[in-house]
Amino acid sequence: MLVMVACVAINIWCFKVSAILGIIGLNVTKHVAIAQLCQAIGVNRRTKTSPTERIDAEIPILSMSTPTILPSVTSI
Repeated sequence: MLVMVACVAINIWCFKVSAILGIIGLNVTKHVAIAQLCQAIGVNRRTKTSPTERIDAEIPILSMSTPTILPSVTSI
């Protein structure tokens, strides 16, 4: 929260200096806010299962039976 207050203060100062600096400051503040939001909701949080366990669980096991051969259709 303190970082966001600092970003707002820096944005106010940047807009007082020039409009271009203010717009750049808003862009930086937007990126900081999105990074904090992603960190808070745990976008890149590690899970307790290893990645190989998750991959193995998602791959279906295919049977090795002989494929069914369909009769060919000929047009008359």
